[in-house]
Amino acid sequence: MSSSVRLGLLAFSAGVAALVVALVLPYTDPESLAVLTSHPIGARAANLTSAAIRGFARLLEGASSETTGPSLRRYHPLAAANVSANAAAAKHAAAPAADDHELDWSDPEVWRLQQQQQQTRGSFYTEAEMGRLLHWCGDGGDGNSSGAGDGAVAEAGAEAGAEATAGARFERLAAWIAANGGDASKVRLGVDGDGVRGLHAARDIAAGEVALSVPLKTGLSAATFRAARVLAGPTASWRSVEDSDLFLDALALSYEVAVHGQRSPWADYLCLLPRTYGGLPVHISDPRVSSLLSELPALRRLAAKRRAQLALFGEELATSALGVLPGGRSALARLAAASSAASGSDGSGGSGGDGDGRDLWLPLWHWAYAAAKTRSVTLAAEEVRHGGGGAPTGEQQLPLRLPMAMLEWVQEFGVMLPVLDLANHAFDGRGANVAYRILPDASGAGLAASFVALEPLTAGQPLLFDYVAEAEADQGPACVDRWLLEYGFVPDTTSDPARECDTFDITAADVARAVLRGVAMTTTSAPSTDDGPMGLSDDSQQPAAVDTDRTTVQPYDTAVPADQLASLETEIRERLSRREKDGLPNRLEVHVRQPYDGSTEGPQGDHVAQRWAVLQWLKAALKDQGQHSRHQQGALGQGGGGSGGGGDPAGAVVSELQPVAPRARDVLLAILQERWEQLGELERRAREGGGGDEGRGGAGRDAEARLGLAAVAAAGRRAVRRAWDQELARK
Repeated sequence: MSSSVRLGLLAFSAGVAALVVALVLPYTDPESLAVLTSHPIGARAANLTSAAIRGFARLLEGASSETTGPSLRRYHPLAAANVSANAAAAKHAAAPAADDHELDWSDPEVWRLQQQQQQTRGSFYTEAEMGRLLHWCGDGGDGNSSGAGDGAVAEAGAEAGAEATAGARFERLAAWIAANGGDASKVRLGVDGDGVRGLHAARDIAAGEVALSVPLKTGLSAATFRAARVLAGPTASWRSVEDSDLFLDALALSYEVAVHGQRSPWADYLCLLPRTYGGLPVHISDPRVSSLLSELPALRRLAAKRRAQLALFGEELATSALGVLPGGRSALARLAAASSAASGSDGSGGSGGDGDGRDLWLPLWHWAYAAAKTRSVTLAAEEVRHGGGGAPTGEQQLPLRLPMAMLEWVQEFGVMLPVLDLANHAFDGRGANVAYRILPDASGAGLAASFVALEPLTAGQPLLFDYVAEAEADQGPACVDRWLLEYGFVPDTTSDPARECDTFDITAADVARAVLRGVAMTTTSAPSTDDGPMGLSDDSQQPAAVDTDRTTVQPYDTAVPADQLASLETEIRERLSRREKDGLPNRLEVHVRQPYDGSTEGPQGDHVAQRWAVLQWLKAALKDQGQHSRHQQGALGQGGGGSGGGGDPAGAVVSELQPVAPRARDVLLAILQERWEQLGELERRAREGGGGDEGRGGAGRDAEARLGLAAVAAAGRRAVRRAWDQELARK
């Protein structure tokens, strides 16, 4: 037999062996594989076989090398129709979609269609579904009532039993943390006067003393979960997707619940996690709450994109990654079976209980995302060194490991820290009595997330820390809508108005309304160019008209003939269309925010971001190129006097209420006034109304999101008021 034939047979045998290993790997006992992959060689082999089987599967499907890879385009409602017919074959490709960055998530129709699609699917996840997934915890939220006459007693007993069980789990977690070099002996689980569960001092703690120390290696993350060593292969296709590292912690949490269940090292921690999370806009399911969000363009754009990302990972990338991780394919089969029948109570994940007719994978995925985003701390991937190598001599390293291949695309990842994440937040430092720090653990060989007392603490006192300040230490203040998107709450902005922002769109219709509202006035004499449009009352609650000795501006709701509004809107739209070839958009996004140190505007800059560009857009909307004779002057409010008989009268009007060329600055003032009033109405509706169908699993979450939207609207309203004041002062 020739040497070439022998080499060919050897290569064929190696390929068959790798294929067999890759096929068997997902069904193999995850406990045994955890031991195998703890060795670097075993982990490397598992990653290579995972990549090999995925490549082999693509060949069997007939996917070409030019086929595009995972793409958000398939989850963009307006772009999905343009996806090619071979999208299914492209599902596992590694090449990125070239046009994902060009997708327009700001279009209001995107959010409307997403919400319409979700209405047919129901709530993203329910408390009952999570109870089935975590059935082995034994302390689910539904309780067991016994008898009709003593329901209140039974409910009180169930709550007391749940608290006792939670206390026992907390003690076991504290012992586990201590065994790994941490210290949780100075804190306990408690409930404050408002009924909020949190972390309390177990004894008196002196100022400067470390109140809690949780080793980073005990945190649940992509670098520590049971399949961390073999994560590189299953997530190889993630590198081509924008912001994919945001979902690594959700995958790790999903894996521990679905595959290991009560055998997970974090089993007690998993049972202490809430069964539902409120406030996240991405999980809004009630159409009335969704309509409130649609009036906040910046938040709507962010939520629409994040919802599409969640769908891409939940339906494609995360489920395929879980399927090739140790024990993952069996876990997915159990999740599918749990929708129609109770699975065995063997504690290996899955769940049993009443089926609701749908696979439990997506509910688990959405719950895991919500839990990870609202409870994790973030570490930069550059701080993590594979295998502990590569660090300068004497440099202390984080006791976490990511496969080297993942460090090429992972910029940061979340870590869920048991016990520490039970502490509640004190916004803006008011009431904060502990500070979050990364310090050496008790062994001195690793690092721990720690709370250091800022003041003397007495036994039973809640531990509160300023999460906002810690998260913004490097990047500066974030707008409140971003906080609601990422964490499900809105921080207090009393001491830092730079977090108060608003973003809104202006179109031809908005400009037309602003023009007409500004000239719907009675004029006793020609107004000067310094006269302002409608003012704001001092209490910022009700609009107030500007009343000078020469001009009285009527209220905002002054009726304007619909035909005049339509005519002016058409004229403005045509102007913008003619300038479209020059790159002028027909819809302009305006961002309003108080400038601060470190911002591009500087602390003394414009409250309307890129104000010059906004004014140029308004000028283009108000003035035809080549029609200079019609637009020589024309301040807002000018033109109370008739048609002027000549061919080029200054201040000529098209109709009694329609000036030809109002100043862009005056129109901007009117637009800001209208936005201020819109936000006031939005805040009122959000606070007053109606969280939706109480029978739906997402009703409570939607109610919390509604209150968050009210807070965003209130903060935006204050930002717009300051911008209006600045514009008026410039006149």
